[in-house]
Amino acid sequence: MAKKRKNRIRGAGSRAKNLTFKLAFWAFCASGILIGIVFIPFVLFVFFALLPTLIVVGIDRTPDRVVTRCTVVANFAGLIHAVYYNISESNSLTNLRPLLLDWTNWALPFGFAAGGILVYFVSPYIISGFIRRRTKEKIDMLRVERRTLEETWGDSIVKTSEEIT
Repeated sequence: MAKKRKNRIRGAGSRAKNLTFKLAFWAFCASGILIGIVFIPFVLFVFFALLPTLIVVGIDRTPDRVVTRCTVVANFAGLIHAVYYNISESNSLTNLRPLLLDWTNWALPFGFAAGGILVYFVSPYIISGFIRRRTKEKIDMLRVERRTLEETWGDSIVKTSEEIT
């Protein structure tokens, strides 16, 4: 028996959507390039400040890229200070000098990126410690409840390991 082929006709609407997407994409890229040219001093600063993120993106091979997520978020948090400084002052080469020469503008993004990597490596130990502590408290609470039941009902409700098997 011959298979029936579905007659798929692409309408003019799908072509228009595809063309609109391509035009929007290239317009976004062109505007990004123009903004980068106009604000070149600040773009260069941001590029060098985001070097830890670029390095971690290249190195991270974990399935969910968790190290990358931690580092990117922390690194951008460290850039907030420099972004605020650049917005409050005019973007010129004369204002770029204090931005580049002040050590806090470099220490904050790099330090926050290191903090993000530290969060990735330290947080499993902290979480397991909390879980271990909560489990121990639950076991202690169940032992106390068992003792009160033994006192109330006597030893007849307590079975030894030989009786259970």
